[in-house]
Amino acid sequence: MTINGPAPMLLAFFLNAAIDQACEKYIRANGLQVDLPANAPTYQGQLPDGNDGLGLMLLGTSGDKVLPPETYARIKAETLKAVRGTVQAD
Repeated sequence: MTINGPAPMLLAFFLNAAIDQACEKYIRANGLQVDLPANAPTYQGQLPDGNDGLGLMLLGTSGDKVLPPETYARIKAETLKAVRGTVQAD
């Protein structure tokens, strides 16, 4: 079985998640209040031990919808330069 077909889509998911997490870190670090959609999903229940909830603030939306365009562009560029992962070739 090979991952060649869905690999680009999975990489895009990974990169978008990294960008949104960086946006969330920026929002938290700068004490910004963001206007989330009224119908934004929320996490139900207690977070597991050791989980600080990173990635849950922007559920249902993305950083480009809540931050100014120039701020989002800067965070996106910095994140794409720094994101790390592994790619395994068979």
